[in-house]
Amino acid sequence: MAGVTDLVYRRLARRMGCALTYTEFVSAAGVFFNPNKHQPILDIDSDEHPVSVQIFGNDIEQLVFTAQFVERLGADIVDINMGCPVPKVVKSGAGAALLKNPARVGEIIRAVKAAVRIPVTLKTRSGWDKENINVIEVARVAEAEGVAAIALHPRTRSMGHDGTPDWTVIREVKQAVSVPVIGNGGIRSPQDARRMLADTGCDFIMIGSGTIGNLDLIRRTVHYLESEVLLPEWSWPERLQLALEHARENCAYWGEPKGPREMRTLFSGYLKGFQGAAALRQQLNQAETLAAIEASLLPWIKSNALISMT
Repeated sequence: MAGVTDLVYRRLARRMGCALTYTEFVSAAGVFFNPNKHQPILDIDSDEHPVSVQIFGNDIEQLVFTAQFVERLGADIVDINMGCPVPKVVKSGAGAALLKNPARVGEIIRAVKAAVRIPVTLKTRSGWDKENINVIEVARVAEAEGVAAIALHPRTRSMGHDGTPDWTVIREVKQAVSVPVIGNGGIRSPQDARRMLADTGCDFIMIGSGTIGNLDLIRRTVHYLESEVLLPEWSWPERLQLALEHARENCAYWGEPKGPREMRTLFSGYLKGFQGAAALRQQLNQAETLAAIEASLLPWIKSNALISMT
């Protein structure tokens, strides 16, 4: 969710009922050498607790420095990413590359845990590839070093975001360790969330890319898990109205033209399945100001609201 879960996104997710939000993951090397450059990514609202700051790296000194830095900023949890499959991250020995070295996983968690007072958690994958699915070993090492929870995305690094996540791996990890296990991957509906909890026994669920342009998935999932009542999906006027509100908050936070540009990936999600999406998306992708976004969205919101009432 790099480039997505900024402060504005997390505010909206929390409003929808999200119990714990994560920042975008941040490079420990980047913070170590230039802390101020990463400050906007690490902004935390006074009322958004609990919030977890996710960091990545392979250098223990840099990871310790960054963990202490984000603790001072007000993070409630420091999460170490050992699952990112992006080549640039892996090439540096960080992210999913650490799955190839469980001993190094233990060294990192031990050092970071000793350096901060807040809980240290782990986000990881099932393994490097299908011949090397070793997350149970990694999870046991992490537990032995005092990790507070393990979030698992059950695809291998070689799969990236392709293929179907294997939820049986989540169940196996849950059975292998006593710390809380957070299941992640493949949740596109409230029913998926309930099924993951039932099938794997995991303690919590994490929804990532399924919320892009569909933050209402959080609200519907929370309600369904609490009441077993499935709320209807939002109408198009409601969904487009949230897109507009998101854009307004983004522009207020990031300014122009950065705010409108940051919305482009998000608009693709908001407009998925919308009749006339191609033309509207083209307009929005060219927008450099909030006024241009409003001029594109408001007529569609009004016309679709009229259709909904007839």
